[in-house]
Amino acid sequence: MIDLTGKQKRFLRSQGRRLTARAIIGRDGLSQGVIRTLGDHLDRHELVKVRLNGPDRDTRKETAGRLARETGSVLVTIVGHTALLYRPNRDLPASRQIHLP
Repeated sequence: MIDLTGKQKRFLRSQGRRLTARAIIGRDGLSQGVIRTLGDHLDRHELVKVRLNGPDRDTRKETAGRLARETGSVLVTIVGHTALLYRPNRDLPASRQIHLP
């Protein structure tokens, strides 16, 4: 897992504003299919927004942390019901990679 600086997190949050949620995690929680799908999205896009419909803040935070661990990504931020995940992929063409400051 990589550590991000505050400047890098701010940059990724700014990039994430234009994204739409790629997945919606319902009250039933995570399934292996959802985790695999998000892993595929991270491979193609590096930065993914996820909608978390947990009943309270602690549950959403726990779900986002588990999702980050199981996909090998970094949890950039959680705002309300939305989490932003980042996982660099050096196999992408340079024009599609996110270049952190």
